[in-house]
Amino acid sequence: MARTKKVKVKFDFFKVNLEGSEFKLLRLLDEFLPSERTIKHHDNYFRVEEFRKDPDNTFRIGIITKIVMDDLPSKARIDRPGIEPLNLSSQEGIANLTVFLYAPKFQTVILQKTRQGVSPGALLHILDELAGIGDIELLPIIERDTLKKLEKMTLIRNFKVKVANPLEEKFYRDVPAKPIADLVSHYNSRYVTLQFSMGQAKGSMLVGNVIKSIKEFMKIRNSGQEHQIETLVVSGKGFDDEKVTLLDLLKDRKIFETEVPLLGRELSRDGLISAIIRAYNENQEEIKNYMPL
Repeated sequence: MARTKKVKVKFDFFKVNLEGSEFKLLRLLDEFLPSERTIKHHDNYFRVEEFRKDPDNTFRIGIITKIVMDDLPSKARIDRPGIEPLNLSSQEGIANLTVFLYAPKFQTVILQKTRQGVSPGALLHILDELAGIGDIELLPIIERDTLKKLEKMTLIRNFKVKVANPLEEKFYRDVPAKPIADLVSHYNSRYVTLQFSMGQAKGSMLVGNVIKSIKEFMKIRNSGQEHQIETLVVSGKGFDDEKVTLLDLLKDRKIFETEVPLLGRELSRDGLISAIIRAYNENQEEIKNYMPL
């Protein structure tokens, strides 16, 4: 009997700040009817296929299709050489499913982590387009041990952040980096790396300001051009620590990984939904007690 093939699937966890728009989001998730409306974001198209509510009214689940219209792959056979076009019509593209879960009681979003699917910024854009939610923010959930080490720091020696697509104005909204934004624009740069250090000097950077900047850099907002933090590293130590500790905040964010069986050769909706419910159930206690920076 042939084994059922399985694919590894990962999920990211975020605290969500709705700026008083909780009712709008819940009404969208509860009353949404699948439609033919397609939302364009950058060069891709997105469509919400469905929303589901669990029987206990604890969370809502949404399934979104990302439709890729350009730079499509070709098809090939395994029994002979040669490649052929997919021959899709002008209204057809490659569909990639992404599932997300919203737990209103804990103000938490769980999003399938996939390069081919819906990014966190795209999710915010889609929800805003459908419900007029506006200035939503997502803040990645950091592993508990890493967060404790960061909160314990009374001395910080180094702080480094690397940003892709750094021209977006909202990225600098709460960070005093206007001169850097001007330089990025002047050089038309697509990446910027900021590194602050005490070098050989004794003492510490301003801990409170560094922690505040880390929180702002990590926020994901609905914006015209989605920036992406590629590096966020800080090194320091607590009052009682002997050695300086290096924390990689992106590497140490909360990730849940599981396996989903294929239905034929594709990931099924039901398989993805079961996986994200498992991600919620197995991490519910941590989500409930999580206190962000």
